[in-house]
Amino acid sequence: LESAKTLTSAANWNLKEGQWKNAAERFNLLAHVLTSVDMSDSALISVELLPTLTAVCEWGKPGQYESIRMLAVERFANTANPSVAEQVIKAVLLKPTGEATLLRIQPLAAIIEASLTGPKRETDAHLVSWRQFSLALMAFRQGRVEAAGDWARRSLATATNSQPRAVSNRIVLAMVDLKQNRLPEARAA
Repeated sequence: LESAKTLTSAANWNLKEGQWKNAAERFNLLAHVLTSVDMSDSALISVELLPTLTAVCEWGKPGQYESIRMLAVERFANTANPSVAEQVIKAVLLKPTGEATLLRIQPLAAIIEASLTGPKRETDAHLVSWRQFSLALMAFRQGRVEAAGDWARRSLATATNSQPRAVSNRIVLAMVDLKQNRLPEARAA
């Protein structure tokens, strides 16, 4: 965990300095550390996945994102924590993936859905809206474009105070429009 903290600091410093490739290398190392330490089912570790995988996806070497995506799936696929499930889905579905990965993380989507409807359902609008977004992304990657659009619209309606979440949902809606041959709407979005 101490190494993870150091790598996070180094990666973020490189980002601040505009040294994208160096940041991606630190994030790549961080992903390996995060998937091999602290095997608890806590969001304290998985919360670092999204920025880590995003940086590697954007600036990493070819194949690095796919490699750490699989490490993240293996490490977190059996979680029972809805917050961890949400973070994992968002991080591993930045790019399209194969059927095997989608099947492996499908139980995570079920955990998230249960957290939205079950007896112990989440009531914090911010958390609910991010979970709805992760279900939109999952549905889109599975090819279920109608469901993706429904989840993205629900997420937008649930909480209005998060610009990153709003933009993320609008991207999913634009991709849905594109898949449904609504080109003017997709371009506008």
